[in-house]
Amino acid sequence: MEVEPTAPQQAAPASLEEQYLAILGPEDKARLLAHIGTLPEDQKAPFLLAQAQAASAAHAAAQAQAQAQAQAQAQAQAQQAQQAEAGASHPFEVPMGEEESRAAAAAQQNAAAQAQAQAQAQAQAQAQAQAQAQSQAQGQAQAQAQAQAQAQAQAQMQAQAQAQAQAQAQAQAQAQQAAAAPPAAAAPVAAAAPAAPAAPLEPIINWTAALEQCGGEEEFLIELLGDLW
Repeated sequence: MEVEPTAPQQAAPASLEEQYLAILGPEDKARLLAHIGTLPEDQKAPFLLAQAQAASAAHAAAQAQAQAQAQAQAQAQAQQAQQAEAGASHPFEVPMGEEESRAAAAAQQNAAAQAQAQAQAQAQAQAQAQAQAQSQAQGQAQAQAQAQAQAQAQAQMQAQAQAQAQAQAQAQAQAQQAAAAPPAAAAPVAAAAPAAPAAPLEPIINWTAALEQCGGEEEFLIELLGDLW
């Protein structure tokens, strides 16, 4: 069984952004990528697309201006050729004077100026369209950022509400468990320890009277008391 050779797959056409990056110089490309790196993620692609559209519009305007200039030059050459043919077909006619030649040159200049003005008007219209596209892209990026911020805020609020609801449910469950649990038994009261015996009361001695009984001899009284205790 012969296997038919498969046709080579054609590469996908480059996008407008890829074409724009391809025509940039190394320095311009590095500056553009560095600036894009500072933008939020949701604004990088719209910004690059707007820059690519602007470059495409400027290129189209330059091409239109070049075409207009080429058309003006072609018209001028055609008029010169017609004048040359007219002079060749009527050799006995008097050639144009200086004023007529000046008028013809002025007409050619006016035609070229009109073509250039038309090209400039087209370029301005394309620039305005580019500015509108950029503003629309920026507006869309800002709207997307606001929508994301609102969605995040709502998600946070919902998470907080869920956490509060869970905390309340846990508190209610703990309260119900505490209410359903039987009361704890009272701990037995320990018997009171017997009171310690009171210390014997020491006799109170009237020192003055005892000293008189001992004839005023204090040392004898001290020895006597030492014998008693």
